[in-house]
Amino acid sequence: MRSCLRIARTLCKPISSSFSGFKKDVYSVTCVVSNSNVSEIYQKPKTCSERIRNGNAALALPFKVAKSGRLHLYFHKLSQDYGSITKFKLLRKNIFVLNTFESVEKLLELNGHANGRSSPFFQYYVFQNKGFSFGDFTDVGERQKEILKNCLHYEIVHSRNVILKEIDGFIFGLLNENKNLNIDYIRLFLSNVFSRQLAEMVSNVISILSGTVQLMNKVGPRVACYRPKNLTLPGPKGLPIIGNSHQMDSSQIEKMCTKWSKIHGNLFQIKLFGKPVVVISDADLLRKAFSSQNLSNHLNDRSVNVTSHVFKGRRHVGFADLSEKTMSLRNILRKNVLRYQMNDEVFQKCSRVAIENFVEKCSRRSTDDKNLHDLIKEYFTDLHSIMLIGETLPVDDPDSKLLWELIDHLYTLLEPSIDAPLRVLPFLRFLPGKYRNIFRDTIKARDGVARRYFDTQKSTYKEGRVRGLVDVCLKIQQEEMQTKGESWLTDDYIKGLMYDTVAAGMSEMMKSIRMLILLMCHYQNVQSRVHTEIDDVIGTTSIPCSSHRNKMPYTEAVLLEMLRYVSQTPLAIPHKSNKDVVLDGYLIEKDSGIFPNIWGIHHDEIVWGDPWVFRPERFLTENDQLLPADHKLRRTLIPFSVGKRRCPGEDFAMSRLFLLFTSMLQRIEFSPPAEEELPSADPRLYTNKYPLLLPVFTCRALPREAI
Repeated sequence: MRSCLRIARTLCKPISSSFSGFKKDVYSVTCVVSNSNVSEIYQKPKTCSERIRNGNAALALPFKVAKSGRLHLYFHKLSQDYGSITKFKLLRKNIFVLNTFESVEKLLELNGHANGRSSPFFQYYVFQNKGFSFGDFTDVGERQKEILKNCLHYEIVHSRNVILKEIDGFIFGLLNENKNLNIDYIRLFLSNVFSRQLAEMVSNVISILSGTVQLMNKVGPRVACYRPKNLTLPGPKGLPIIGNSHQMDSSQIEKMCTKWSKIHGNLFQIKLFGKPVVVISDADLLRKAFSSQNLSNHLNDRSVNVTSHVFKGRRHVGFADLSEKTMSLRNILRKNVLRYQMNDEVFQKCSRVAIENFVEKCSRRSTDDKNLHDLIKEYFTDLHSIMLIGETLPVDDPDSKLLWELIDHLYTLLEPSIDAPLRVLPFLRFLPGKYRNIFRDTIKARDGVARRYFDTQKSTYKEGRVRGLVDVCLKIQQEEMQTKGESWLTDDYIKGLMYDTVAAGMSEMMKSIRMLILLMCHYQNVQSRVHTEIDDVIGTTSIPCSSHRNKMPYTEAVLLEMLRYVSQTPLAIPHKSNKDVVLDGYLIEKDSGIFPNIWGIHHDEIVWGDPWVFRPERFLTENDQLLPADHKLRRTLIPFSVGKRRCPGEDFAMSRLFLLFTSMLQRIEFSPPAEEELPSADPRLYTNKYPLLLPVFTCRALPREAI
């Protein structure tokens, strides 16, 4: 196969070019073949006549030819002896030599009847007369020329990926006639060719593209085993065995990935101790990978980590592979639990009381600097207790801190310095030492949450009464038991769903509120505008509710900008491929890890212009209305990820953030502390201890009526 390709490249030199490195006045002998009798134009002269019959070859002889070679000299001599049209035999084939410009011009104007090509051996066996340089005159050839023109419009400085996209349309056109051909191998081959100078490679590639299709069909089994190195995923060079591990700072992986994306593109690969990890730094590519029908079933699994021992064999959603049970758990959480609670009067009343208690404690008359961290944690403990069991726990209840203990121990276990050794050497969790202690603390916290929030709830469950998530799941479980005799929704799955709700919901929403308060302290003008919108829409005495959200575009823009600016889950939860697939022309091998680089996407200078500036106005139109959901900026904002693994609690989380944020700013004004320095809000200064570790700070929170 490689020999054939070398022959093709050698024979498909461009006949003329205006690029540097090629002579403009160099011509080459070009053969055309007639496909009908054209004697109507060329009448036989009395002294020398011959019909140009179907299948005969006519050889156009330009007088300015390359000085090397002798064929043109021979033809020139024939023209002097026999006139403007000369015939001779070559291997029993009639060859006509046209020796004047007028004769050539007339011949080529015959509506395509004399615009075919004679076929040398490589054209017949490799190209099947389909390239426009050596192929017959067809609509496909004309399309090739159009593509060539478009490709040449790009300068040599453009990447080969840009040109590959230009010829995609033509490739798919060829595939319509070759249903069994894999397009990805065509593109792999093209990239190999594209390593040459643009002036030469574009004309060569377009000319041999169709022939490559036929060649691939003939040597398909061999092609399947051949993977050109030029289209393997780009990426930074690493060392044997450890790969790029020595270049990675586990506390700032997202920043290193973003730096590499500016060098290697939005799709590249790194190696971590021999394991390939693909980094995707483009929102549209992420949607294609995680949402498209062909790829989503193969790129939405999870890499195995130590939590598989915590969640009873991955019986949950967060770190489990994409399966029917995983999707069922997601649907239960999204439709049966969260959507129900967002419209349930009892839940709304209980959550309203929790908000009132939090705001009242924050706004107590005091000019002292306050650390609101503990108050925020207390609020989210109450909120998630209501979600799980329909009631809050007393402040003095020893179990009131169980949820945060589980979160803290779980995230400690997930740190790369702990997770990696336990994955490679799982027996470490049984040996005395640091790893066993951390693992045991996590299991103890898990069992404490299960005892207080599941076992107690199940023992008091009554049919027809729904108090929270646990009761919703128990109801589904019992209904299936009654109809089918068994239920896939076992107690372990219900507990796993509880742990997911706590770990993802509590920590992320708590950090969002903390960051909103910090940003309001830094950007007093933004806080003032939110105050004004609250006063205009809600007033000073009414209670904020979800229906106000659509009427407050600036407040919504503040929430969206905070999620973009902070990007507190910078790499989301890594995915894993369960099959060899091709994304954007590049092969992603089976069992490769996949990092959705949300940090890089949210801080792309090309998209956002000033990504390190907190500016909510970027999400507003000229009329101060929220940008539509299909706007480029809105589509590039993906804090909850995309596709089948998109956070199922997104709507619930956004509604809770809106209610708490507006309730706070309706009655409170936040300002920097008087005795301490307010830490910067720039997320580049913080480390990633899964998720992003944001600062604990003090500030002043004064009632608005007291100002």
